[in-house]
Amino acid sequence: MKLIQGDQESVYALAEKITGTCQTGRFRRELLVINVERRMSECKIHKLSQYIEYAYLHSEEYQKLVSALTIHTTSWFREDPHYVSLLKHLEKFHKSKPGRAFRLWSSACSTGEELFSAALVLEKFRKENDGFEYELFGTDIDPVSVSIAGKMIYSSVAFKQIPKIYHSSIMLGSGKTNGLMTFVSEIRKRCKFAVKNLVDFRDHSRNEKWDWIFCRNVLIYFDEKTVKDIVQGFFQKLQSSGVLCLGHSEAFSIVPSGFVSLGQACYRIVSQNGLMKEAVKFTKKKVLIIDDSIVIRKLLTKLFLADSWDVTDVESAPAADLKIKDVEYQLITLDLKMAPVDGLTWLKANRKKLKNTPVVIVSDSDPKEAEGVFGALEDGAQDYILKSFLHKNAEEFISKMNSLLKDNQISKHSIKYNQIKDIKIVNQPEVILIGASTGGPEAIGNLLKGFPGTLPPVVIVQHINESFTRPFAERLSQVSGIKVSEPVDGEILQSGRMYLAFGDYHITLKRDQTNLTLHKDFSQKHLGHRPAVDPLFFSAATVQVKSISFLLTGMGKDGAAGLKAIFDQGGSTTLAQDESSCIVFGMPKQAIDLGAAHAVANLVEMRSLLEGLAIKKKTVAA
Repeated sequence: MKLIQGDQESVYALAEKITGTCQTGRFRRELLVINVERRMSECKIHKLSQYIEYAYLHSEEYQKLVSALTIHTTSWFREDPHYVSLLKHLEKFHKSKPGRAFRLWSSACSTGEELFSAALVLEKFRKENDGFEYELFGTDIDPVSVSIAGKMIYSSVAFKQIPKIYHSSIMLGSGKTNGLMTFVSEIRKRCKFAVKNLVDFRDHSRNEKWDWIFCRNVLIYFDEKTVKDIVQGFFQKLQSSGVLCLGHSEAFSIVPSGFVSLGQACYRIVSQNGLMKEAVKFTKKKVLIIDDSIVIRKLLTKLFLADSWDVTDVESAPAADLKIKDVEYQLITLDLKMAPVDGLTWLKANRKKLKNTPVVIVSDSDPKEAEGVFGALEDGAQDYILKSFLHKNAEEFISKMNSLLKDNQISKHSIKYNQIKDIKIVNQPEVILIGASTGGPEAIGNLLKGFPGTLPPVVIVQHINESFTRPFAERLSQVSGIKVSEPVDGEILQSGRMYLAFGDYHITLKRDQTNLTLHKDFSQKHLGHRPAVDPLFFSAATVQVKSISFLLTGMGKDGAAGLKAIFDQGGSTTLAQDESSCIVFGMPKQAIDLGAAHAVANLVEMRSLLEGLAIKKKTVAA
């Protein structure tokens, strides 16, 4: 069932009429057409006009039509920093308003994952804080999604996606309910759902006031006037000091009057006197795609448009030169193998001009490209993505891009941490441990470049595709002057050598009598990674290795818990890379927040520390 162009326009108009959204963005419009075509096929109706008439006459089909005309992408603990912000807000709320229930509204709740993610945070807080109470309310225009949310039953596959600290509030099914999960009664009795169009909340038909409102990745689908009306409605329905939480992709470029930014696209009420006067504006993220493959350009365009980016794509470096003359982009993706100018040459020529713009290499998995990839990383590219990754992990790819963008824009914190000069460094460590992810190849290279002495054994975990591990090891060996060895299971670690995983496996440490030995571990992926940093760090803590351990730049939280285990074990020194020198501050920040780092330092300070540990190479007279 394929709709002709005129009927497609009718679908867009119908979506605007029913949902109030502005139908811009090619990818979104295509999805709506596909959804409606599927409903027509299900009903065996071949004309759009007949199907719409049928839907208006049959309430059950009308609900399915509304569902087809809405985009409802959601997941458990999506945009994780928001739940960290929520927890901090709960702590302040409980101290300042004892005895009053905390009220949270998920205003576009879809199938409920957002609301129940918040519920798990609130329930854990309730268990740990006497007298705390909470209520949750979820609404969405899509009756099908709301019905799913209201049943409060989900596939147990989601259990693994939810942090372990919340598992005690989840019940897994058995027998007839095997493969399903729900929540403890303490959560279920506090959650209510209703079908509501977001724009209907501009009236005063409901008088509730809320302490926290989620409205994430929704406002981008409305025109500017409607957005202002919706935000004004939220303004009126927030309690004093209440918080409006938007998606990272729709942060205000101008914070409306009456709100103050808390960062992470969260805004707190500071005044409820009068109405907002300023127009609500968003800064749309602009990406430039540089790739000579039309297939890859189309795929990247589709992925970025789905996340509401403003996309420009070009097929060559000269064409890219013309674009960056007149437009400032927030992100650039770059292919390496292009003619007449290759990607690495283009990046070197433009790096100074693009110093504030993250550049991501989109590469084939051919190890022959490795030299170009690592050369680009050393010349300022922030990350590299395999083209095969785009097909298999679309949502994770966009999450990586948003994380790069967010980290590039946030203001640097002013919190004081211990510096290397203020702590006691462990003497004669048995091993140096290093963990890194995004930005790691450049950071590790800078840390060890042209190293002027012999170090204790250095064991490294870098999140990297298996195809690139050997070229990465070879390049690191050349850059540092330290021999890089592929792990042999059970081998004794030796000073003056570097070890890292050459394949799809974790590496861990054990003791063989008095010797420290290295082992391959083929257990399941950890936080989506193999090799992962935590298995190495945890093993070091378990066997009480005397180490100096570094957690460097990277997205996510791998390595943070392991670094805390080393910290708690004692007898070692733990260091986290500081925000100003990180490409992505995710992993080090998680460690800092856990209290896992004895000190926070930049790469220059870390390098100086290592040089102080090294046995200097002797100069041989001619």
